[in-house]
Amino acid sequence: MNILVTGGAGYIGALLVPKLLADGHKVTVLDTMWFGDGHLPKDNGNLTVIKMDVRDYRLANDAVIWLSSVSNNAMYGVNYDLTHAVNTFISKDTTKFIYASSVAVLDPTSDYAKDKLFCEAALKDSGAIIVRSASVVGYSPNMRFDTTINKMTHDAYKTGVITVNGGQQKRTHIHIDDLCDFYRAALTKAEAGKTYTLWKMSESILEAANMVAINFNNAGRKVSLEVRERSDDRSYSLGWSGDKVLPEWLGAHRPVANAVSGMISRFQAGYWKDTSDELMWRINRGI
Repeated sequence: MNILVTGGAGYIGALLVPKLLADGHKVTVLDTMWFGDGHLPKDNGNLTVIKMDVRDYRLANDAVIWLSSVSNNAMYGVNYDLTHAVNTFISKDTTKFIYASSVAVLDPTSDYAKDKLFCEAALKDSGAIIVRSASVVGYSPNMRFDTTINKMTHDAYKTGVITVNGGQQKRTHIHIDDLCDFYRAALTKAEAGKTYTLWKMSESILEAANMVAINFNNAGRKVSLEVRERSDDRSYSLGWSGDKVLPEWLGAHRPVANAVSGMISRFQAGYWKDTSDELMWRINRGI
């Protein structure tokens, strides 16, 4: 199958694209390359990488996995017009179209959630497959450390301290490998026109911080928690608690704690990437 992955050089795409290639697909990645394309496979005849703004998208393929977005709420404050324009652009010209949405649309209080909901509405009755993913956790060749648990893991390793602002806010999470496996399977098994809400664990931020701390303790590295005044009222609890079973056709699913222990193992083995403000810098300048 010829598959176009928009935003395919990012956090999820850097892990998903090699899996799609291993499955025997031909893959075209379309990305602005704000973080480069060095994390994608080299010298693979089945991979084409195109540096392009998604709003210039004019490519035909058998299937599209639409990952592209500016997926950080803070970016709206840096450059609202650009962030809003990118996140509300959608172009469906293929029968098999898989759109990466977010569980945030279930309580759309942020600009990011509202823009995702706008795109869902634009795709209504088109046969598109909507994927409302929880916050993604785990190692990718192109890491993000601005999501809740990834940031906690980053901070714990770098400073020995996990800072929690408030702690009672709710979050939902999913292992990055489970999400990638879903996209792979969805190409042939997901129902056209259906919305899938994907999550594995729902808990408070303080509970998530304790889980990260336990993983570090198990790895022989003690970390501490520092609880500060609440600064963020967003909660994505979905009204549930505990584990949510993913679609049966996805197969086995992984505990989120395993994603944390996997990141710790990567760090201990020598992998490191400092959190960078490069994306904010670029968006602020309209790049």
